[in-house]
Amino acid sequence: VVEIPPQLVDDVAVSSTKIRQAIQQGKIRKATRLLQHYYNLIGQVVPGQKVGGSKLGYPTANLRVANKFKLIPPKGIYAVFVRHRGQLYKGMLYIGTRPTVDQSGTQSIEVHIFNFGLNIYGDKLEVFFVQYLRGDAKFDSLEELKAALDQDKENALDVLQKAHLPKGCEKQAPTAAKVVVALLNHSTRHLLQKFLPPLLKTRYDNFEILLIDNGSTDDSLDWVREHYPQVRIVALPENMGYAKGYNKGLCGIDADYYVLLNTDVEVTPFWLAPVIERMEKEREIAAAQPKIRSWHEREKFEYAGACGGWIDQLGYPFCAGRIFATVEKDEGQYDELDEVFWASGAALFLRSRRFWELGGFDESFFAHMEEIDLCWRYQRAGYKVITVPEAVVYHVGGGTLPYTNAKKAYLNFRNNLSLLYKNLDNKRLKTIFTRLLMDGIAGLYFLSKGELNMIPAIAKAHFHFYGMLLSGSLPKRKSEEDERIRRMSIATEDSSKKLYKKSIVAQYFLKGKKRFSELPDS
Repeated sequence: VVEIPPQLVDDVAVSSTKIRQAIQQGKIRKATRLLQHYYNLIGQVVPGQKVGGSKLGYPTANLRVANKFKLIPPKGIYAVFVRHRGQLYKGMLYIGTRPTVDQSGTQSIEVHIFNFGLNIYGDKLEVFFVQYLRGDAKFDSLEELKAALDQDKENALDVLQKAHLPKGCEKQAPTAAKVVVALLNHSTRHLLQKFLPPLLKTRYDNFEILLIDNGSTDDSLDWVREHYPQVRIVALPENMGYAKGYNKGLCGIDADYYVLLNTDVEVTPFWLAPVIERMEKEREIAAAQPKIRSWHEREKFEYAGACGGWIDQLGYPFCAGRIFATVEKDEGQYDELDEVFWASGAALFLRSRRFWELGGFDESFFAHMEEIDLCWRYQRAGYKVITVPEAVVYHVGGGTLPYTNAKKAYLNFRNNLSLLYKNLDNKRLKTIFTRLLMDGIAGLYFLSKGELNMIPAIAKAHFHFYGMLLSGSLPKRKSEEDERIRRMSIATEDSSKKLYKKSIVAQYFLKGKKRFSELPDS
């Protein structure tokens, strides 16, 4: 702080001493009023311990302030604006010794920039202090620290939303990528009442909620229009299923990303940004999912997606955290996962341009396994599908017994055969004949359980599949998809290498491998 002669601000005599005292005491708003601008510092981004990003979901830029005479405010958390290469961002800054994760006592200055994913090591950042939020503190666990950081972020966003921009910062940050969160609704007012309010509290600067109504027969639409007029509605004339419903409902919807969210999913305030930040950073990512936990048993994964999906060479899908009927407790064991084979349709993030280039969902699926088919086509085109475990949602679901409903069994068996036919190369199509045998065994299993309605469902699935083959409709669809994949392909390797090489049926039922982490070559 440079010595200045006394001046009048709000009829109060001001000197550099008063400004220095305000900064030293963490009275940032008073310092701003006396200075008539935000107090700022400039630092270079240097490598840190990466605890914030890898373990807490809050990656930080560690700053080294070259000016040794620069006055540093007291330890604590601050709401700040951050300028990087002429662009302005919102963030929160930490000054302290990191007592929860580091016992060395070394002070650090770290800033977490909201909705930001660039590599800025070596760059200079200018930080503008807007408000002191809280003091430094030691927490008993990383979970408690993360909870405090979640609250700090919410408080910082509230402050910065109301704050004026720093002087001389004419250029705002580029608008955050536009996201449309699309809910497919069919007579589920009771779910909308429960899960729409937390969705509206999502902390992200540029998102819209779209309700695609699949011919509801209840008063869902009237209720949404009355209570949440900000929700955009597309009303379809009948129940078109998941695949066609989303294809029709999203047609003409402008956004950088679509997030397809089941109406029985409860989101957390910061579920959206980490996934979008990651997809913005890597343009070859076409689809993604958050970690999906059970709404009923919140410490466990949820059946439909868990921590990301895989599929074996016979077409049997499974997840990190769920294999067949065994659902694991989430103990952070898959938090380092990144690329997966497919992402769950319960909370499916899609890069909109790639979705339409690929032709959207295969509408012949109606429902079930359409997201696996879509992701397999992305894989064939050379694009990535990822999981982002730091983002968490809770799914009510109904999938712990996936074959209890005959229609559901029919769609699962039929669609599984279709996705194998469309996505396997010719030399691997013999897999379908192996599946015929395996599905016969499944029929015997249902017979032994007394679930006689499942046997006609399996038979119907096979007859319908062979009918589509003989009619030419399925070969035509395969040809059209192959051509789309060829046009957009950036592939450098055969996508079949990403299939699980062993039989998940044999691993689970014969070798007793019930957890994803126990699988060989998993």
